[in-house]
Amino acid sequence: MKSFKVTPVAVLAMLGVAGLAQAQDDNEARTIDELLQFVEQGSATDRAAEEARLQRFRQGQNEQQQMLQDANAQRTAEEQRSEQLETTFEENELLIADVQSQLDARLGSLRELFGVLQQVAGDARAQF
Repeated sequence: MKSFKVTPVAVLAMLGVAGLAQAQDDNEARTIDELLQFVEQGSATDRAAEEARLQRFRQGQNEQQQMLQDANAQRTAEEQRSEQLETTFEENELLIADVQSQLDARLGSLRELFGVLQQVAGDARAQF
């Protein structure tokens, strides 16, 4: 259904025509009254449509604001998680270095023992 917008000047002109028409013929006066009623209904329909658009806009704005707050909260949570993971990584690096030094110390003793055993085995072979 098409809606028509009528300016105040046009309404005044229609009212003036309505006065002339009423003087001429009662049948035309009803038509102009109907036209005025149609214009008033169109104006009410336009106001309702505008209000509906504003309501949708406000609702969309509220939804976007909520999405922004959710995204900010998620970013904050992920930053905290990142900091925790970095701390854990650094602790693990220190632990690995400590364990590696312990391993090297134990292997050093075993290598020395293995070297002594090879030497003893070589000496024993020479004597037999």
